[in-house]
Amino acid sequence: NGNRYEGEWKNDEKDGQGIYIFADGGRYEGEFKNDLMTGNGKRVYKDGEIYEGNWKDNELDGHGTYIEANGNRYEGEWKNDEFDGHGTYIWVDGTRYEGEWKNDEKDGQGIYIFADGGRYEGEFKNDLMTGNGKRVYKDGEIYEGNWK
Repeated sequence: NGNRYEGEWKNDEKDGQGIYIFADGGRYEGEFKNDLMTGNGKRVYKDGEIYEGNWKDNELDGHGTYIEANGNRYEGEWKNDEFDGHGTYIWVDGTRYEGEWKNDEKDGQGIYIFADGGRYEGEFKNDLMTGNGKRVYKDGEIYEGNWK
């Protein structure tokens, strides 16, 4: 299949430290358990995106940092290859969100800082400002209340 592995083996499975080079040019360097990327490791994808952090059964799981090819980055908690738990996402234009995530969406308490310097602090649901929150606009105007 064109993939290549160099590293430790146990019972004919990748187990321990190793380097896995994918046929597409991507690469993973880190821990394996029962033939799967599990533990701490770094993966460089074929498009230049990079993930460094915890893995479980070939999925991003635990704490880690993901840098997209366009420069956007996420640092925080993962579960089943999705943002899940506390984390910070920073866009290259300066926009930033720090708070709770669930299933790859902003969900729970968080702070969203807009590229223009305005900000929203409060509740998020399904990736949207929903619930109690405070929005401070770049001109200083403030709206505090319930967002829908």
